[in-house]
Formats: sequence, structure tokens, C-alpha cells
Amino acid sequence: MAIKSTVAMMSVVCLLSVAASSHGDLTYESIPLSGFEAVAINKNNQVLGRIRWIDGVPVMGLVWEEGSVTYLGPLSGHNQVFGNAINNTGEVVGHAWTENSEDNTAHGFAWRNGEYSLLGTFGGIQTAAHAINDDGLIVGHSLRGDAWESNAFLWKNGEMTNLGTLGGGGSGAYGINNKGQIVGNSLTAEGDWHAFLWEEGVMTDLGTLGGTRSSANAINDLGQVVGSSNSRGYIWTDGIMTDLGDYMVDAIAVNNMGQVVGYNGGHTILWDAGVAIDLGLGRPTGINDHGWVVGLYDGESVLWRPTVVPLPGAALLGMLGFGYAGMRLRRRTS
Repeated sequence: MAIKSTVAMMSVVCLLSVAASSHGDLTYESIPLSGFEAVAINKNNQVLGRIRWIDGVPVMGLVWEEGSVTYLGPLSGHNQVFGNAINNTGEVVGHAWTENSEDNTAHGFAWRNGEYSLLGTFGGIQTAAHAINDDGLIVGHSLRGDAWESNAFLWKNGEMTNLGTLGGGGSGAYGINNKGQIVGNSLTAEGDWHAFLWEEGVMTDLGTLGGTRSSANAINDLGQVVGSSNSRGYIWTDGIMTDLGDYMVDAIAVNNMGQVVGYNGGHTILWDAGVAIDLGLGRPTGINDHGWVVGLYDGESVLWRPTVVPLPGAALLGMLGFGYAGMRLRRRTS
């Protein structure tokens, strides 16, 4: 059962600072969301979060929406409930640890309309759901049998499908878009972790930026993938991996406008069509299609919100009569 509440420490927000943007008059305000850890944000500006202690429960998920908080509530037989993703209909997925912490058992779950449902396993003791699209398709990873190796899965209509690997011993899925395209990481036959794109039963190796490792964190409805390769952020589009490493060591999320959020040196970076904006201290956890960014700084949640609705960078530059001018970094002015 969901528990609704308006909590004073969470409902009071104040303007911290304004970040100068890369697109003319567009500015970002920084707003603290005290009392919980922000995990993700959907297009309806609902923020998925976690609270560390409430009524003796170590961890509980919640959804914040303009000062109103809905707690996901307890899950029977479990004492730590981690929400990992929220879709645009308000459905939440994650994982929950059982009350017997010594057995290291965790179950993947979906939360819909105040009710939990468990997702099942591949025979092992741990499953976690990491992403959900608007059709309710869920992806994550699950341990196989007694082995401490996991495989990526797709959950659809009550059935879990093993997505396989790139030839190695394990994989995990971390993003899915509304076309059903899935991204994640897999061990290769050579023993290296590589980012993958899974579509219609085929897992494709996205490669690296020249080293041996890469990972994929998210995919938008345009099929653009973001992640990290050898401690350099990237965006992958139509088979081309573009290096964002001059601005971020890891690209965390991408919206349907192609805006990417990542971090570098303790700062949250927003990248849009070759232009990078330093939003200030913190590490991002998500971005929605309005350009709203959520993240964490010093254990507290932060919402970075544009003061005007951003246009896609390339479209805006075209309207202004400019061509692609190369990448540049702009820091906030206050």
C-alpha cells in the first residue's frame, strides 16, 4: 500500500543558484530536495527517491512530486526496498533485500498503483530490476543458480527472458526505451566488459573508445546510448561512439532531446549538441524530456530546473543561423 504524505522538510524548496546555460537566455535553477536521495525523474517531473530511516525501516522508496511525497510502503518479508527506476506512468522497479540479511537474498520487484509484485529469478538468490519503459517492460540482472554470475533479463507479461551475453560469463541490463531496445554491459569471450545494445533477440557489442572496457547506462527513444569507456563519457548514435571525455568521466542519462547528463570532478555536467554546461557540485542520477536534472550532493538531493523550456541544441543553433561550432564548456556564473 502506498502512503501519501506532505513532509515539511521535503516540501519546502528554495532557490540555491542559477547556472548560465549554453543556449542564450536559458538558465538553470538549483533546488534542494532535502530528506531523501533522488534516483530518477520522469517526464511528469515525478522524482523517485529513497529515504534511509523511517519508522525503524532502514530503506524505503518514495515518489516526490512538487512537495508531495508518496511512500512505496513496506514489502512483506523484506526490510530494505530500493527503487531504481520510474517510467512515465509512475510505475517503479527495483530490488529488495530480505529480512534475513545473512543469506544475501534480494528480489526484483515492480510497484504499480500502490502494490508490489516480485519478478522471479534465474534460479539464483539475487535479482534486481534497473529500468522500465512505458509499456511496463522491465530489464535488469539475475544470478544463475548457485553461481555468482548474472545474466541480463527482459521481463514481459510475467515471463523473464535471458538476454544472454557477448560470449563471456555474465551480463546485466540497465536501460530500455519505448521501442523495446535494451542496453547494458556484458563480459566478452576475452573477459572484458563491453556495452551492448539488444534488439529483437540480437545482442550487439557497442565497442569502446579505444581501450578494453565500456558500459551503457541508458538509451532514449531515438536509440541514442550513453555510458562510459575507459573513464570517458560517450554518446552512441547510429553506430558511432562520440567521446565526451573532455567534459565527463561517465554519461549517466539521456533524454529524448539528446541532452546528456554526466559528471566530472564532483560536478554535474549537461551536454547538448556539442555544448557542455557545468551545473555545479553534485552527481546526476537522471534527466527528463523537459531538461530537469536530479542528482545528489553531499548526501542530499538536488533538482536542476531550466527556467525556460530548452529546445534541442542542434535545432536551436539552426534557428539562429549557426553551424556546429565544436564542443565547449561553460561554467555557471553563480
